[in-house]
Amino acid sequence: MFKHGLAATVVAAFSFASSAALAEELGSGTLTPDNPVLTIESGPHNTSNPSAQVEQTCNEQLVCDFFDLTVDVSEAWLLANPNARLRVTGGWPDPSSDAGGPSATDFDFYLRSATGSEVAGTTGATSANPEMMQVVPTPGSTDYRVVIVPFLVAGQTATVRMELDPGSSPSGGGASVTKGGPAMAIYRPNNGMAGIAAREPTIGLDRNTDEVFFMAGFDQARVSFDDSTSPATALWEDVSAPIPINFTSLDPFITDDPHPYADGSYNPTIWLSHLLGATSMIGITSDRGESWLPSQGGGAPHGADNQSFAAGPYPDGMQPLSALSDRALYYCSHSVVNAFCSRSDDGGLTFNPSRVAFPLFGVETSDLCNNHGHVQVGPDGTVYLPMNNTCQGSQGVSISVDAGNTFHFVTVPDTVRGRWDSYIAIANDGETIYYAYGEEGDDRPMVIVGTLDKSNPSAPTIHWEGPAVDVGAPFGLKNIVFPSIIAGDPDRAAFAFHGTTFEGDSGSVSEMQGAVWHMYLATTYDRGQNWEVQQLEPADPTQRNSVCDAGAGCEDSPPHRNLLDFMDIEIDSKGRIIIGYADGCTGTACVVDGTMNYDDAAVIARQSAGKTLLSAFDGTQNQIFPGAPSLEAARTAEGVLLNWSEPTAGQSAITGYTVERALEAGGFEQLATTTERRYLDTEVTDPDAVVTYRVFASNSQGMGAASNEVSPASLAPAVCTLPGDTVATDDSGDNATPDPQYDIESLSVATVYASTGPYKITFTLKVAGFDSPPLPDSAWYARFIDPSGIVRGVRMVTDALGEVAFQSYLVSEDNDGERLGQFVDGTPTPAEPESNYSDDGTITLVIDAQNIGIPDGGLLSDFLVGSFKGVTTPVLSFSLNGDAMPNGNAAGSGEDYDVPTRNSCAPNAAPLAALAASPVTGDAPLSVTLDATGSSDADGSIVSYAFTPGDGSPTVTNTTGTLTHSYDVGTWQAEVVVTDDLGAMSTNPAVAQITVSDGSGGGNTAGPGSTIDAVLAVSGDGSEAEDEAVNGDAETVFTFDASDSGYTDAVGSDLRYTFVFGDEASEEEFAPATSDPIATHRYSAAGTYTAYVIVSDAFGNSDTSNSVTITTTITITVEGDNGTVAQLTVDETSGPAPLRVAFDGSRSFTSDGKTITEYCFDFDDGEAPQCGTEATAVYVYTRPGSYEPSLTVTASDESTATAKATVSVGGTGSNPGTPSQPAASTGGGSGALGGLLLLPLLGFGLARRRS
Repeated sequence: MFKHGLAATVVAAFSFASSAALAEELGSGTLTPDNPVLTIESGPHNTSNPSAQVEQTCNEQLVCDFFDLTVDVSEAWLLANPNARLRVTGGWPDPSSDAGGPSATDFDFYLRSATGSEVAGTTGATSANPEMMQVVPTPGSTDYRVVIVPFLVAGQTATVRMELDPGSSPSGGGASVTKGGPAMAIYRPNNGMAGIAAREPTIGLDRNTDEVFFMAGFDQARVSFDDSTSPATALWEDVSAPIPINFTSLDPFITDDPHPYADGSYNPTIWLSHLLGATSMIGITSDRGESWLPSQGGGAPHGADNQSFAAGPYPDGMQPLSALSDRALYYCSHSVVNAFCSRSDDGGLTFNPSRVAFPLFGVETSDLCNNHGHVQVGPDGTVYLPMNNTCQGSQGVSISVDAGNTFHFVTVPDTVRGRWDSYIAIANDGETIYYAYGEEGDDRPMVIVGTLDKSNPSAPTIHWEGPAVDVGAPFGLKNIVFPSIIAGDPDRAAFAFHGTTFEGDSGSVSEMQGAVWHMYLATTYDRGQNWEVQQLEPADPTQRNSVCDAGAGCEDSPPHRNLLDFMDIEIDSKGRIIIGYADGCTGTACVVDGTMNYDDAAVIARQSAGKTLLSAFDGTQNQIFPGAPSLEAARTAEGVLLNWSEPTAGQSAITGYTVERALEAGGFEQLATTTERRYLDTEVTDPDAVVTYRVFASNSQGMGAASNEVSPASLAPAVCTLPGDTVATDDSGDNATPDPQYDIESLSVATVYASTGPYKITFTLKVAGFDSPPLPDSAWYARFIDPSGIVRGVRMVTDALGEVAFQSYLVSEDNDGERLGQFVDGTPTPAEPESNYSDDGTITLVIDAQNIGIPDGGLLSDFLVGSFKGVTTPVLSFSLNGDAMPNGNAAGSGEDYDVPTRNSCAPNAAPLAALAASPVTGDAPLSVTLDATGSSDADGSIVSYAFTPGDGSPTVTNTTGTLTHSYDVGTWQAEVVVTDDLGAMSTNPAVAQITVSDGSGGGNTAGPGSTIDAVLAVSGDGSEAEDEAVNGDAETVFTFDASDSGYTDAVGSDLRYTFVFGDEASEEEFAPATSDPIATHRYSAAGTYTAYVIVSDAFGNSDTSNSVTITTTITITVEGDNGTVAQLTVDETSGPAPLRVAFDGSRSFTSDGKTITEYCFDFDDGEAPQCGTEATAVYVYTRPGSYEPSLTVTASDESTATAKATVSVGGTGSNPGTPSQPAASTGGGSGALGGLLLLPLLGFGLARRRS
């Protein structure tokens, strides 16, 4: 379906029937600066209107909805808000898209003038959800019509938001840039590709599989990711295209088609090109790089530098009838004073003649101008070629809206020409533009957002929403190289670059001596209003000193042209950010010691968690819940030891892990929960038990994905467990004596380890079976020659009465002079008492190894095994053979077996981990070397070290035993787990504590013995401060603030706060300890309370703050007759007897011209009321009970009013609990106030004095 194939027609011709025949008029509304947002709903719609495929039509059958919008702004407001926009956004629920599949629903939105004509720059007919249109508002009152078209619907409702956005001035404070961003995992080549040279790499993707194709020089790697664990694992495979002999390449480049088809699938084709001066060699693969098809190369004329190419759809209605592909491929390259672009209509096999991409500004031989970045194609087919130098001193971009036939140049205002290639990204709405560059002379990372306007096809333009934003400001970056940017949804983009805080000419050896470069990534999720920027691998620089961009003019010493000119950034089908770049600083000498080696190692950074650039995948597993840990398991003498990596955390920090186990015949069941990343299962001690494990991580949102499933291997080789290694076997049923008891089947030998006692060898001899007790006067034996040449044997023997014995013996000769095992020389030696036989024919002979000539193992040769009857027959005389193994039983025909030494079957001891850190204190960012090379393994060697930095960074496993890591402010506990050559992992804790200060002074970093100063301030409702007392009523929410607490002699963080509110009579109420220094609390009854806070840390240090007294009262206000009002305040409403209560009626009043003449307090305990001119009274309740004291006031005109409270008195020392609300009493009449009103007795504020 070519839904938008005639977008130009849609804009130019919009057919309307009479208004009566149209669908629903949704009303009207006005946007002003004071009323900047309107939202409407259209639907539900059950009938689709696909007329846009030919000509957009609205009539009774092809329905549309309309809303009349007025925008009213003054000229003064527009002058004050130069970046203001009218933005109309339409969206709809789409379960198919939410589930990650292709969209099954589509609405189109149009913004028209009041007369129905097009408003420039408001094409809304795309497949995006939501769709957005925006225009620059004009002074005065302007009328628009919003048109909603249900292009493909089945009962859906669209929501349209209309917003008058004042815009922002990014560099002037409108945009925010802070540290942060999504989690990124780092991948370096494996699988034999570690040596790939990666200077100026580019990447392409097959988004059907999300495999990444990494190209640098003549190497192409296909990198596949296994997301069953988090972070994912990666496999690098060499899929390099064949290259002719004596071939020299410039600017190698690889690309893909990032635009999905209507069904959600992607074009699998990957293109690569090598620049050959003023021509190129292009290779094409559609089978994952398994084969490459050569092409003619780019069209003519052809530039000799800066090649790039990009694929995408044709603009609506512009696919040639002769085209053999439904996607266009554009090839661009740079000549001396211009750039050329050509188009392929057959998938890259051939190219049309080139077109000039930039207008000529005049030849300036000093800098030649027109050095462009990578060509890009938008989802609407528009072609973009950014240029870092217009020869007029600014950035710019050439745009083609007619499939590359003509280009139109647009400058980027208020920008400075750049040193490195600029980069442009187009969001999937086809209109939102992100332009990234580094300013020459002040190479900061700058990005500006714009909106494509192709309402005039002969002069398309971009409306820029400047000024540009410096996304490197939080790190103080002064120089960048290789700016690269990618966009997904209109409000989402990612900007990557190498950056340094060093000022100067980035290519100057002298000026940049000492510079340290890192990879940075900036992301926005709100169209550039807010950016977050992070440093990837803070402890691992990508370059030191200078980065030369002068081509052949760069010095050979040092070789600082090692990174060449660019890198690349992409997103996969789920919007995950992927960066391909070269690492110029590798190895300990450069990374740790600072000696630059000018390498060009390949690196991929891939997003592992957090919001991606496609909102359709928001809320997916890796964004909310933790990722899947990577699990390992190994058997030990104590059980099965599990160890797993720390996965990505998801939306909140990991809180713990759940371990599940499946035994051989059952499903998974929960085994344990733990906050550690290791677990020892002591229930599984059988070394051969079949058992499988998996682990889940959890955070505050819930449980994440399962780890890989692991079944640990057996603890020891077969010889170390019964029945051991099989030495020989024999055919069944070949015994000469026809009783199955004599039918030999096999012999096995085992050496089961025992830490004490003799070294024992177990011989297991298997016969067909013992269906009755072993036959008398018989023997079952195994004969062999020990390392000294002595012929020995072991046997089970029965005497004439059938008594069984187990023996080892020296073998004597038979009547033929052979020592075949039937006859004994001398007296046999009894076997170990655990020797036995069973009905199934198993004979177990346990022998002390020294009794058979191998006290610590050795070779037993020429095994002969047999059975016979006639044990009591004299030596050298005839005996009746039962069976023999091997058949014939002749000397020299048997098998040999090398019995291992005693300790070879000892259980593999777990290695012992040891960890040292240096330094352990310092200012942030603190580079710390974690050293585990002191770890040891008593019975083998250590093969891997798994470091967990402890600051939330993922576990890093290596074979070197050291790791350098950069820490931010805080106290962190790093740990290491080591694995030996037999798979056992360390179980002992190996940790190192690192404390990092913020560099603001304060002496030492916090640790044991540091002094904490706890300070508490209490306030409520903005009232005035008191010294140590704060007052309020029963409805007051008090704020308890301990944020002024801290160390007096150290710098540190991670303090914990335990607030004591003191509102229990029998015991103090402790709120749970929290990391938040501010808490709120409301007291449920009138009374006096003492509050304080205990501040503590992880080192055992603590301090108790000053105490603050909080007094709460109850005030009851009742209006009586003729304007007389009684207000009664009580300071206690409950407590044990004797209970002292203060009553205050001084706030009572009457109407003008009158006065209160009498205050009458009735305490409701049987005593006479206390009446007089005093407005206050104090009374002590001595008997438990519930009372309703009241105040009646009398005015000079005899009018009265009565207010009544409730007081609950318990027994002596008792706590009556929370009293009921005081009851209001009316007197003399029911005035307008009526009922109950609670008022504060006194103002309350801040108490800050230390006790």
